[in-house]
Amino acid sequence: DFYLQNGDCTQNDPSFCAAGGCDLTCSMTATLQATLQPNYTWPDIDYHDTTRAYWKTSAHMDRVTTMTRSFQCAGCSQHASPALRQAIFGAITFWLQQDFQNPNWWWNCFGIPQFMEVSLIMMQPGFLPATELQKALQIMARANGSYTGENLIWSLEAMIGHAIIGNNTAQ
Repeated sequence: DFYLQNGDCTQNDPSFCAAGGCDLTCSMTATLQATLQPNYTWPDIDYHDTTRAYWKTSAHMDRVTTMTRSFQCAGCSQHASPALRQAIFGAITFWLQQDFQNPNWWWNCFGIPQFMEVSLIMMQPGFLPATELQKALQIMARANGSYTGENLIWSLEAMIGHAIIGNNTAQ
């Protein structure tokens, strides 16, 4: 799967768009949307994987993040598409219902919460009903803890994202 950690498809990063990042993201989203099953899973993802290093199941939330970037990208044909919005909603809701977790704590505390944070910030406000929003916030709260180094940075980032998504001005 394509990670967009170094650029943004919202036209705020001209170098990313100039390098074809937006076109690639939009093209990938069309494929992802076309292959998304009626139960909001992808047939090529192993949802029972327990690999600790590259967790294949995490590709689900990576793909959701890619689709949210296209939804917000003014240059994408899927920009603000109701069908794409429903696909994103269904895929996030599926994840929330299953609450997949990996034996490697990193995926549970940082990997999935980061995907969730990016997707929900891009789709907020009011994207998820209250019950689903609470489940998402619980998943994101797994990043809270005593960390050092890069893990401390990720933890603080997750706390900020949690406060933004939860509209918590006191956090």
